[in-house]
Amino acid sequence: MNTSHPSKPQRSPSPLPPRRSASTRPLPSILSLVALLAFVGCTDPASTGTEETEGERALRVLQEGYSLLASNVAGLQHVDKAFLIKFETDRVQNTVQGISDYASELDGMLEAWAEASDAVRLDLEPLPEIERRKLAAVQRDRLISFAPVVGRTGANFQRTLLLSQSGALNQLRHLAEVIADAEVDDSRRQEMLRVAGVLDSLYDEVVVILNDTYFCHDDPEPSLNEG
Repeated sequence: MNTSHPSKPQRSPSPLPPRRSASTRPLPSILSLVALLAFVGCTDPASTGTEETEGERALRVLQEGYSLLASNVAGLQHVDKAFLIKFETDRVQNTVQGISDYASELDGMLEAWAEASDAVRLDLEPLPEIERRKLAAVQRDRLISFAPVVGRTGANFQRTLLLSQSGALNQLRHLAEVIADAEVDDSRRQEMLRVAGVLDSLYDEVVVILNDTYFCHDDPEPSLNEG
C-alpha cells in the first residue's frame, strides 16, 4: 500500500454543503453488497466551474470516504434485530451480534470525530444519482428476500445473511484502509488502520462459518501464476 500522504491544504477548501446532523444523514442500505471504493472522489469539480488545489481535492476525497463509511456502518448496526429472527445456532447469532455491536461503536467514533473536526464529514453524497438508485433497488430486493413469512427462513436465511455480511465487511475493511492512507492526521490514521484490522477479523469470522457450515469444501483457488 502506498504510505505517502498528501500535504495539508494551504488555503481554505472549496465551499461544501452545510453540515447536517446525524438525523439528517442519507439513509443507509441495511446490507450493502456494492463495491463503493471506486466512487470515492468521483465528483468532478470542473462541472461546477471551480478549480481545486491538490490539498482541497485530497480533503474532499477524504470527506467523501468518511461519508461512505459512516453510511454503510450505520446500516450494520441493527441487522441482528431488524428482521425479528430467531437464529438457528448460537455461533451465527453471536457473530452477527458482534458485527452489530462493533458497527455501533464505530458509528459513535465517527460521530465524535465529525463533531471535533471539519476534516471529517459524514453527510456528503459522493455517489452518482444512478448508483444511488441501484443501491435502493438492491436494498428493496434484499429486504423482500428477508421478509417474514414470504422471505427466506432457516438455514437458507442464515446463509444468505452471512453472505451479505461478508460482502459488506469486505467492502468496509478496504474502505477503512484507503481512508487511513488518505488521512493527514496521524491519530486518525492509526485508528483507521486499527478499524481495518477489526473489520478484517470480523470478515474472516463470517467466512469461516460459511466454509464450515454451508460450503461443501474449501479448496484454495489456484494461483494465477500457476501454468
